[in-house]
Amino acid sequence: MASKWEGEVEVVKATENALLIRPDEDEEKEGWVPISLIDAESTIDGDSGDGDTGVLIIPNWKAEELGW
Repeated sequence: MASKWEGEVEVVKATENALLIRPDEDEEKEGWVPISLIDAESTIDGDSGDGDTGVLIIPNWKAEELGW
């Protein structure tokens, strides 16, 4: 079982503390991801803004919680 989830995503909404993320493979499953959970290897990070796309890496438990 992988400890991290990795996927191509779009930032729907960015705030100071979290990003509303839409995984490319399922536009129905948007979810809020705290910036503190985003892996340093992600191309999506706390500097990302609305409409940005890239690779998001987060803990697997958070992805499961979001239904990804």
